[in-house]
Formats: sequence, C-alpha cells, structure tokens
Amino acid sequence: MSAEQQEKFLEPGVVTAQPVGDNAEYLKEVRDRSKAVTLGAAKAYVSTLPVDQASSVSGCYKVYNPSCEACPFVGYSCPTPCCGCLWTPIIIPYAPCVWIVGLFLCTCKAGPGSYSCTDLKGNKSSLVKMDAERGTLGYFGENEYVSTSGDGLAVGCYCTK
Repeated sequence: MSAEQQEKFLEPGVVTAQPVGDNAEYLKEVRDRSKAVTLGAAKAYVSTLPVDQASSVSGCYKVYNPSCEACPFVGYSCPTPCCGCLWTPIIIPYAPCVWIVGLFLCTCKAGPGSYSCTDLKGNKSSLVKMDAERGTLGYFGENEYVSTSGDGLAVGCYCTK
C-alpha cells in the first residue's frame, strides 16, 4: 500500500490497523473486535483476497458492537443474497420469550466482499468481509451523528460466525 493510500485511510486521533504484507496486525485487530478498524482498512484487506473467498457471505452471524464493553453482544443476523444485493435482518434477544426482528439493511454489491447503499436520507452503509478465514463481516454506517465519513469510518458492528 502506498504512502498516499495509507494517508487516505488514517484519521487524526484514531489508531488504525492497516492491511500490509501478510495482514497479521490487521487480522489481530479484527479478531480482537477492535473499534479502531476503518472502512478503508477493511476494503484494502478484502481487495487482497481471491474473488471467491471475498464474495462468499452465507449463514448466520453473531453481531457485536465494539463500542459497548459492558454489553458487546447485540443479536444475530443471517444475510440473504437477493438480486445482487444482500438483505441483513438482525434478531435481538430481548427477553427469554421475546425477540425483536428489525434493522433490515439492503446493501448492494460494491465489489468482491463489499456491499454498500445510501438511503433516502443520505445515510450510507457498508458491509465488508473483514476476515476470510473466520468469515467475519464488518458494518460501517455514515450519518449526521458520525464525525467521520468514507474510508475513515470506524467499524460499527462485527458479524462473526
């Protein structure tokens, strides 16, 4: 990765793991569910994968929020491919008998292992393969409440198998 590309991914005040060489540092951050991994780092990583490895998204995932240390587990998601897009409902266990199903996010293919969309309010969402070996996905959301945008966005949720 060139110095110019690395500059593009870095934001002042945020320690960002960048995929370089064998991606060891980046994968350690992802596997530790670090909140410092950026969309740019995830896109750089997925671009190094063979297309078949990058594109495979199937099964159910546990969803974790890296910003909430007290209660990181959010729920479950089972992304479903449909017409070139990926529908990602989330199921949130609310009580022993009550489950909330919501947050249907439809993201369309932006490249191998990368899905994105912009809603009618201008909010942008991306879902990117972050660890091919373990099948981890990362959700990145850009809206008026987030101070960064584009490739500088920090991961909002991890989806792990």
